[in-house]
Parts: sequence; structure tokens; C-alpha cells
Amino acid sequence: MGGATFRVIDVAGLSLIFFCVERRPHIESAGIYMSSRSLWDNIFRRQTERSSIAAALARIPIFKNLARAELSLVANMVHARTYHPDEVVFLEGQPGTGMYAITSGAVNITLNYRRDDEILLAQLKEGDFFGEISLLDESPRSASAVAVGPTELIGFFRSDLMDLIDKNPRMGNKIMLGLAAVLVERLRATNTELRRLREHSRPAASLAVSDAAVQVVQG
Repeated sequence: MGGATFRVIDVAGLSLIFFCVERRPHIESAGIYMSSRSLWDNIFRRQTERSSIAAALARIPIFKNLARAELSLVANMVHARTYHPDEVVFLEGQPGTGMYAITSGAVNITLNYRRDDEILLAQLKEGDFFGEISLLDESPRSASAVAVGPTELIGFFRSDLMDLIDKNPRMGNKIMLGLAAVLVERLRATNTELRRLREHSRPAASLAVSDAAVQVVQG
């Protein structure tokens, strides 16, 4: 374009191309062109990401009572993040802030992380969720959670839930009912496992570890 000059400006996250054509006889023009490809790529990328998050939330029992539109609202509230291999999600003893769902990768749940007596309680994979009891209180985490490899997690925190209950009580109550159902199911599973262990006369130490594993998945 002859003597045209170009300058790329970033406005509100969108790429704009400012151009100015040099003055010539009978021709003088200037204007702003928006990079439409960048604009639509950004929009569709965000929409696709939120749709994927909503689909992941739909598979979590806590959110099973939500309609599609409600899932989309929650998808806009949650926090998606990629963790590197061996990156800590949270450490044993830290205050609980909320729950996590695994959309890809895996997470190890351990006691005594990086100590000589470290114990692997469980390895959770895509579709699993953990830490949901922290949606109810801020008690210290009963174990550590560490990414095994590149892992993508969705975080839904207690502050998000409280804000949702304040703004949309009906929707918040649906989530609370789903949470209650999950915790009841966890408790039943714990009782069943403890009964099985007692029937097989497992040592007390094994009992304690098994019981802790169930608690960790909860919070």
C-alpha cells in the first residue's frame, strides 16, 4: 500500500490496526480497521472454554440440580487453572477455601507431603472432585493435593458460593442440596469401608489411614 504506515494498538484486549495513507494529489485517507480474526478468535475461544467448563460442571453431582442456563452462570464464576507437574494445589493444614474438579490430568492426595513418612491416600483423575467440605467451613485441610503431571482444575470457592446464595438464593439452595447429597454418600461409603475393615480385623493403623483417605476426598 505505497507509503501507508501502520500501527497496532491494544484496546480493551482487542487488536486494532491504525493506518494512515500518505497525502497524495486527490487522495488522502485515514481510518481504523479492527482485526476481525483476532476479535472473533477471542470471543469464540472464551465461549468454547466456558461451554467446556459448564459441561464439566454438569458431570459433578453437586451441580446436578442446575439447569443449563444456571450451569453457564456458575461457569462464569469458577476459576480454571493449569497446574504444572508436582505443583501443589493445597497443603495439609492450610485453611480450606473450596473444592476442585479435575478436567484433565491427575492429582495425588497425600499425608505428610515430602516427608520420609509420606503416605499416598489416593490418586484422583479426570472427572473426580475433591475438597467440597470446605464449601461449608474453613477447617484446615486434612491432607495435601499435588498435581501429578500437567493438570487442569476448576476451582469453586466458598466465597463464590456465599456470593451466589446472596444474589440468587434459589440457585444457591440447589447447589447446597447437591452438596448435602454428596456428603451423605461419602459418609455411607465411609461406614461401609469401616465395617468391611473391622470384619477383616485389619490393624488399627490401616483403619486410620483408610478413614483419613475418605475424609481427605471430602475436604
